[in-house]
Amino acid sequence: FSGQPWLVQCIGADVTATAAASSSPSDSAHEVLQLALVSLPKDVNVGLLDCKKRLPSGKNTLERFRLDDSISPLISLFANSRPPVQITPSLLGKAGLSTALFPSARQQAAALSNLVGQRSEPKLWPVTKTEQLHEICVEKGRLCALILHHGELKQDQARALRPLLPEFRNVHFLTLNMARYDFSLARKLPAVTRDTPRLLAIRSAAATADKGRKGRSLGARAHKEDFSAVSLREFVQSHVEGALELASLRKPPEIAWRKQNGRPKAGGGKADSKTDKGGKAGTARGGTASAADAEAPDYKQGQAERRRRHEDGVRLKQGAARRGGRSGQSARGSAAPGRVSTAGGPAAAAAE
Repeated sequence: FSGQPWLVQCIGADVTATAAASSSPSDSAHEVLQLALVSLPKDVNVGLLDCKKRLPSGKNTLERFRLDDSISPLISLFANSRPPVQITPSLLGKAGLSTALFPSARQQAAALSNLVGQRSEPKLWPVTKTEQLHEICVEKGRLCALILHHGELKQDQARALRPLLPEFRNVHFLTLNMARYDFSLARKLPAVTRDTPRLLAIRSAAATADKGRKGRSLGARAHKEDFSAVSLREFVQSHVEGALELASLRKPPEIAWRKQNGRPKAGGGKADSKTDKGGKAGTARGGTASAADAEAPDYKQGQAERRRRHEDGVRLKQGAARRGGRSGQSARGSAAPGRVSTAGGPAAAAAE
């Protein structure tokens, strides 16, 4: 697969033969597809294919790409070396298809053109999990270019990458934000900073493992020159042609979430270095403990102990307030009607 975008309609063997012999093969395409031809992006090719014809693998196109032949017409977009996108009514609706009860063929063609334009555009794909990286770059034997950056890419850095995407559609361009994630190969690569992102070429190929089992060989190499469009293009071109001398990797690289140090805890309080009475050291004053701490037995016991001590303190204060109120009355006589006592009264009742 070259990665070049193709909009393909599946047709029967008899129609395929007729279209091949015709001077205007597009006449065999569905009416909506014919109307969309003039407004499709210029780099999108259109084809008619007998999807039930057996491929060298023994499967037909429907089986190979798991297409749903219950939808008619069966039209799919193949682009950027990614799994095909089958055109469905729901996708056309999201692409701006008219909400009329019976949209016209021209309205459907306009929505189809919008959808193909959106889905065929090559993009930088962020990865945040090891599983994503392995699925794209290791298991399928695809060519990958992993851009390691610190924070958001600057405008000039993104501008240097932009022309590479449509030119090398068979390469998967991925991004990994090193400010948020750790990369297992980071120590073996040139430093990644805010001003200096790095492009890592990754290639996976079929290989024979121990005892004749099928496996994969994995190699990688980092781009060390200036992060410019010209330098990057030469590097990626060599990667595509297989001319790069790659370092063999013993195991696939991994991605892990980087713990953010110095972040304030929930509640806005500052971390206390001392141990609270009956509690746990380091809990934020006025803050909220983490979910892991809340589940810990020590934390629950400390929380119950603090609650008990607080309740005992309230009772002692209330008792002292009542005793003080009674002694004041016996020494000075009864308080005047309507007068609020500072030792008891409504305030003490509210505390109870």
